[in-house]
Amino acid sequence: MPADYRHITAFQHIRFLNSDIAVANGTVVIAHAGVAKDEKPYLSVLFIIVGQKVKGQWKLAAVRLMVPKTE
Repeated sequence: MPADYRHITAFQHIRFLNSDIAVANGTVVIAHAGVAKDEKPYLSVLFIIVGQKVKGQWKLAAVRLMVPKTE
């Protein structure tokens, strides 16, 4: 990723299946630093993450990235 690009990660939902397993979904947007809100980002992806607590710390167990279809 070029140095003048930034990423913004936003979680929309986090669901705890039990005390050690969670499923989360959200978006990652990659754009120029200081980009206007109405300007199209360089890349925007959706994600689903499965997290697992191991020895008291959350670790990523699985990640799925999805690029929305553009027309």
